[in-house]
Amino acid sequence: IRSPHASLEKIGELIAQDPAITAKVLQLANSAVFGLELRVSQPLEAIAYIGLETTKALVLLAHTVASFNPAKLHGFSVEALWRHSVNTGQMAQKIALMEMGGLEVAEQAFAAGLLHDIGKLVFCANLPGLFAKALALAREEKCPFCDAEAQLFPNAGHAELGGCLLGIWGLPQPIVEAVALHHSPRQLAGPGFHPLTAVHVADILDHEMNP
Repeated sequence: IRSPHASLEKIGELIAQDPAITAKVLQLANSAVFGLELRVSQPLEAIAYIGLETTKALVLLAHTVASFNPAKLHGFSVEALWRHSVNTGQMAQKIALMEMGGLEVAEQAFAAGLLHDIGKLVFCANLPGLFAKALALAREEKCPFCDAEAQLFPNAGHAELGGCLLGIWGLPQPIVEAVALHHSPRQLAGPGFHPLTAVHVADILDHEMNP
């Protein structure tokens, strides 16, 4: 996708070789958020509708989820994380469009919403014991997971970890910032509407609707 010589046809061919990612791309393109009158059945069609930035985010998230071993930690649902990520991305896109952020900002908000909790997968996969402690503390004190994280390790949590990872992977800076600061949006100074605002609000709204 990042190659200047990449075509939609080539990207569609590559995605079509992976059944799991093909299913996720088609599922997203056919979801209500895009309001299509016709059902999309080919990866190439789906990419044309959802855009390359969203496709890139979806492939990264689907790959990370697919490589995660759910047996590593009981009580942590990867499927629930996937649903929350998609919901947050869709709401962030709608918020950006309603706030006149423009199509580019809306696409970045969608991608950042999809990827905003990717740090949880990395955290859980590499430090399952510490992750389990944070989960248990959140349940015990009935507080958000990010607040439990801050009590155990105040210097960096899943948001910063996810932002660092996406920075290494070379994603656009607004997406990296939106992921890294989605629990602390005031840390980003600057005028104008930013994808971070949309992701921060969408994340809270989805947690309110699906506690």
